[in-house]
Amino acid sequence: MSSSVIIQANNNLFYGDLALEQLHLSREFKAVRRYQDELINTIKVVRAPDSLQDILELEKLFVSHQRDLLLEKNPNLQKEEIKDEIGSLETGVKRLNAMTRGFNQVKTYKKYAEVIESTYLGKTDKNYLPKDDCRICIKGQITSLNNSKRADLPDGQKLILAERINNLKYFEKYYIAYQHSHMCAYCCFHPESDLSQAYLSIKENKERADLFAAKFDQQVQNHRQAKQRDIRKNHDIEH
Repeated sequence: MSSSVIIQANNNLFYGDLALEQLHLSREFKAVRRYQDELINTIKVVRAPDSLQDILELEKLFVSHQRDLLLEKNPNLQKEEIKDEIGSLETGVKRLNAMTRGFNQVKTYKKYAEVIESTYLGKTDKNYLPKDDCRICIKGQITSLNNSKRADLPDGQKLILAERINNLKYFEKYYIAYQHSHMCAYCCFHPESDLSQAYLSIKENKERADLFAAKFDQQVQNHRQAKQRDIRKNHDIEH
């Protein structure tokens, strides 16, 4: 994530909380809304195909900030509900770490092929894509935020939660697109495997795989032609 975005989000979280503690003055209430509006804009800024890693980093910032704030206000953890809430936030941090590891794997076929090869049919979704740790953690974090959104919260905080959920759903959509791409490649290289056969049994998946195979064949052909041109060029230079 660019340093300016993370610094801006961090500042808005810090000063927003500061203003929230002084709500008895109307100007502080306006400050809270201003910081919340700026946070919402920051959340929306990272919702782009080339900012998927930023979505994870920003969500981790929110969860870590909330956990640290609770620990600061309740250092002795005397209340059971505070312990439960901090435990839930700690789980959120672990989920986001797992999602980061999963995203680093899914970005390249070579790394994600290991995940596909270790997946059996009982651990796939309805499209026969792996229900890997990242997918499970995405669902878990979205569920956690939806549960938080049902609580009695100010409208501004609910809007922030809604945008965080939208970011995670956006990330999930592109993560699944990566999975489809790698499954098409896997089917091309391992057509006889049970997972490949199951994946190709779905019409939409078969169409994706056929398109991938055609593009792959064209890339191989282009590479061979370029290699032959280089050989002829080197031959002409020598003679």
